[in-house]
Amino acid sequence: MNLTLEGSMHFKLISSASNPEVKAVKKLNKRDSSLFTVEGEKLISVAVASGYVMESCWSTEKSQQLTLPEGTALRQVTKNLYRSLSPTKSSNGPLCVFQKKRIKGNFNKHSGRYLLLDSIQDPGNAGTMIRAAKAFGLDGILWYGSKLNIYKHALIRASAGASMTMNHYELNLTLVGDCGQLEWIAATANEGTPLDRFKWPNSYVLCMGNEGHGLSHEINQLCHKRLTVPMNRHVESLNVAGATHIILYDARHKSQ
Repeated sequence: MNLTLEGSMHFKLISSASNPEVKAVKKLNKRDSSLFTVEGEKLISVAVASGYVMESCWSTEKSQQLTLPEGTALRQVTKNLYRSLSPTKSSNGPLCVFQKKRIKGNFNKHSGRYLLLDSIQDPGNAGTMIRAAKAFGLDGILWYGSKLNIYKHALIRASAGASMTMNHYELNLTLVGDCGQLEWIAATANEGTPLDRFKWPNSYVLCMGNEGHGLSHEINQLCHKRLTVPMNRHVESLNVAGATHIILYDARHKSQ
């Protein structure tokens, strides 16, 4: 149901920046924190629908139209105080605090379609790539060599919330065994089969490399096939997120 901040038994009006709850929220979104923040009604709705447990909701309004779980701590703050909490420069909120889910352990799937992000550094790129994976029906995201926080607001925002709906796996190379039907495919700048001639297997892991250095040696060794997006020879390479969109569209189109 729609909850009204002022009428809730869990409602509290906060105006001081020295309030302990305010200080705690400001420290969130660190990689080692068990909590993270989501801002904006659409992204908050995605988080709730994806099963994330909400702990508190912060707003400058006395009432808001979000459907919130019963028992959520509701906090009304001044506009200036809200700006100090917000991860964006201009937002009307609200901002909600959620419990993180544990990233899945060793990847041991033998079939399906997955996207591997090898040492991707930019949260905007990572979020855009995850959004593409969701849009084109992939089954999950593999992470290797990355220090990115998958709960960073910039990544969540760039993914339009898709990062909260996908399965995420950390790839441990020492535990990679029988791949079953999975074929590991490396996206390279100029050493692979041209994309228009590439034949997609039913099950695969598409491996996309670091923005500056491409795929790591370890991931390259795992790959059975290589593909390249044909381009004008005067252009060195595509942005990794843009290339991911093109490649996954090709995979989806050829599988229909």
